[in-house]
Amino acid sequence: MEVGMLQQRAKMSWFKHGDQCSKFFFRKVRARRISQRIYQITDSTGATLTEASDIANEFVSYYQSLLGGSRVRRELDLGFLQPGLHHRLSQDEATALIAVVTDSEIQEALFDISEDSAPGPDGYSSAFFKAAWSAIGAQVAKQFGSSFSRADF
Repeated sequence: MEVGMLQQRAKMSWFKHGDQCSKFFFRKVRARRISQRIYQITDSTGATLTEASDIANEFVSYYQSLLGGSRVRRELDLGFLQPGLHHRLSQDEATALIAVVTDSEIQEALFDISEDSAPGPDGYSSAFFKAAWSAIGAQVAKQFGSSFSRADF
């Protein structure tokens, strides 16, 4: 596995402080895998499954029945919302909700993200955007700003 993937799998902040891919690091990865392994489950009939393939098949079967079954329409009780329905937004609150997001707000939000957080779908972490902000900040802010105005994320 590549180091970046192992770093994410281990989820340890100490990695950024100079620790190497040592025996200790790989032992931590292995210990994490072992601690997260599912050794047995009970299926819908009450039988205990211990084989990895049986466990995997039971998970697939469970979620297929959960997500792929027929839809049941239920009456929704919205009574719990009644106490909050008396509050209406002031004109200032309503205006603030539809205000254009500024470049500085976008930068502030990005810089609030931890550098150790997982990269986004583009593969870049917040550390990259922070380090390159002087070169790419205007374009990033423009892209996010247009996404906000179109409500297209």
